[in-house]
Amino acid sequence: MKKHICLILLLITSILAISQSVNIEWQQCYGGTDADNGKSIKMLDNGHLITLSSTQSNDIDVSFNHGDFDFWLFRTDELGNLLWEKSFGGSAEDIPVEVMLSPDGGFILFGETWSNDGDVSGNHGGADYWLLKTDSVGNILWQRCLGSSMNNLPQDMDMDDEGNIYVMGLSLGVGGDVTSSNGGYDYWFTKISPDGLLIWDKNLGGSYSDNGLCITSTNDGGIIVGGIINDTDGDITCNQEPWNKTAWVVKLDSMNNIEWQQCYGGTYTESVVDIKSTNDGGYILLGLTNSNDGDVTDLHGIPGTNDNFDIWVIKTDSIGNIEWQHCLGGTHFDNAEFIEITPQGNYLVGGSTNSHDGDVSGNHSLNNNFDNWLIKLDSDGVILWQRCFGSISSNKQRGIYVISEMEFIIIGSPGSENNSGDVSCDLKGNIDVWMYKIIDTTVGINELELNNSEINIYPNPASKVLNIDFPNNYNIENTNIEIIDMNGKTILKSKPLSISTQLNIKKLNYGLYLVKIQKDNALITKRIIIQ
Repeated sequence: MKKHICLILLLITSILAISQSVNIEWQQCYGGTDADNGKSIKMLDNGHLITLSSTQSNDIDVSFNHGDFDFWLFRTDELGNLLWEKSFGGSAEDIPVEVMLSPDGGFILFGETWSNDGDVSGNHGGADYWLLKTDSVGNILWQRCLGSSMNNLPQDMDMDDEGNIYVMGLSLGVGGDVTSSNGGYDYWFTKISPDGLLIWDKNLGGSYSDNGLCITSTNDGGIIVGGIINDTDGDITCNQEPWNKTAWVVKLDSMNNIEWQQCYGGTYTESVVDIKSTNDGGYILLGLTNSNDGDVTDLHGIPGTNDNFDIWVIKTDSIGNIEWQHCLGGTHFDNAEFIEITPQGNYLVGGSTNSHDGDVSGNHSLNNNFDNWLIKLDSDGVILWQRCFGSISSNKQRGIYVISEMEFIIIGSPGSENNSGDVSCDLKGNIDVWMYKIIDTTVGINELELNNSEINIYPNPASKVLNIDFPNNYNIENTNIEIIDMNGKTILKSKPLSISTQLNIKKLNYGLYLVKIQKDNALITKRIIIQ
């Protein structure tokens, strides 16, 4: 027993020591004197950052507000210094969800609108999905509302290799753009062309209430969607417990036919809020749970209590069968926001926590408030490190951009207490947008730089062909090459046939890409521009 306690203490001490090597390199706060919340962030081809936030302000950094909450898009340099900003919306509430980079250098913005004036037209009634495209400096090129005459609540957006846009949420009723309903709220998602034309819409669910929370386009031309269901009928074939709130994931082919579906959970409540495709053809799922039976093991608190949820990570094979699952958190509420795959195949899990025990250490928040919580897992789901970021008040973490294995940009909002905990930027008002860059010094920097200097990737910029030359004595066995776009999607995969390899890139859209070369546990990455 003493040996077991010593091993546990040694592991906890190791994780604490490692977390102290994961630190903020720089930070900035943005906004006005009212409420401003960071939502989503991407990196441009020159290292500049584009951020989508909500704003209720009309002063300081925010030059205009249409009324209530607006979408607020702003661009910074690589150190977070503000370059330009624009607000979008109408006189009612407009809440953004996601921003993505379009292949032509513009931006795709997605969220919710209750407006039907200002920049918004075509609202079907109540809350609609709102999708708009801007050019590279924020001028609107097109916009459209999507929904029925009842409420339609947006949750997620993705884009395929051809620039088609997929938006997901939950919809109530039939009419307008919504062609069918199973009753109550359904998963409702649409495919939109790069020019803003509705290609198709689809709903999934049963006769009660089912909430679509995430959507991801897949390499086979299909999509995978996830969320939470409350039904056992309609499209749902895997849930056998009436009124059991279960995580539901559905894979559809390129013709929108269901290929497979899986329900995940235990006796109480589960959801899936994010899905990513993995290199082995499977999927990594992120959600919440307060069960400790069925598919769920090792919940940190008391099952079934509303103030105790763990972050739940599930790795599946290509048809959704569970390979492993892990609960992350403490004995209070731990909320999931995103999961990203790093260049080395590890996982970055982001959310918020008001726990101070279990997997959580270093929480700055007091009085039942929340800290931002970032966890790095290895490919088997084992915690490599965890780190809390924030102040003594409630903090929100909404989005991340992974630059490399050791560099990440986080977007969210700090608590209202200035100069406490990690928050050291100049807060403008009640709630600000908080952007900070994290450096993970636990990564073997010297080894990565040595490998990078030995491999020649050219030309850069490139147009039709990309050359990769390995050293003469290099063994190409088990080497994998990937090209990843700035939205984090793998666009091209290859294995070198010789030490001098050529990749055909003429079908790739113009823009900034990441070349990832991995051999066993060694990895290098390099940015390239295709023009």
